[in-house]
Amino acid sequence: MSIFQIKDRFSGSVMFECELSAEIAGQSFGLQLGFAIKKAVETKAYLRDADLSSADLSSADLSDAYLRGAYLRGANLSDANLSDANLGGANLSGADLGGADLGGAYLGGAYLGGAYLGGAYLGGAYLGGADLRDAYLQSFKQDLIAEVLRMPDELEALRDTIIAGKIDGSSYSGECACLAGTLARAHGIDRYRGDSIDIGPLVFTANAHSPREIWFSAINVGDTPENNAAAKAALEWVNEAIAIRDHIRGVKSVPVEA
Repeated sequence: MSIFQIKDRFSGSVMFECELSAEIAGQSFGLQLGFAIKKAVETKAYLRDADLSSADLSSADLSDAYLRGAYLRGANLSDANLSDANLGGANLSGADLGGADLGGAYLGGAYLGGAYLGGAYLGGAYLGGADLRDAYLQSFKQDLIAEVLRMPDELEALRDTIIAGKIDGSSYSGECACLAGTLARAHGIDRYRGDSIDIGPLVFTANAHSPREIWFSAINVGDTPENNAAAKAALEWVNEAIAIRDHIRGVKSVPVEA
């Protein structure tokens, strides 16, 4: 048996240690660290500001984990369960979060620069103050732009609603609603229930499991582009959709910022 230690990223002091079996000890450092992190989470160990860089936590169950301020740069968190985890202020730059469940996770002030989020679930996640610069969000962006262009005349209303902080990613109807609900309201449908919306030759279909709606599920009432990273990205994408629409129509558009 060998001892593995998790240390504070600033002081270098030992925060948690555990024994590794001969089999685990023979694996890569990332897998050894991932094993130790899972053991620490199981025992509710205090890992604030822990150095967890390059940890291999693929498919790990880290639900409810307290990882505030943790240094997870380059970590493999693909398909991990991070639901309701506290990742406030964590450094997740370059981390692989593909397919991860971040439902209800707290990511306030987290740094996600260069992180891969393809296929991640963000329902109810808090992204206030998070930094998403250079994060891979193409699956969300492409799906949103492709679908909202089916309702080109409602795009300004969608943009204004995002800026006003009146998106509720968990509701189809009401003054504050999800992406589909907001577009439906702009189209004149007051009691929308997630049905398909016919717009001439086109049809807009609500899909709670689509990348676009999953992104909007991370936006709540009061979240604006100024205080929430998900709302900020959504505004940028809607502005891009408007520009595409206007280019097709042969008119000049002016992006509206928060």
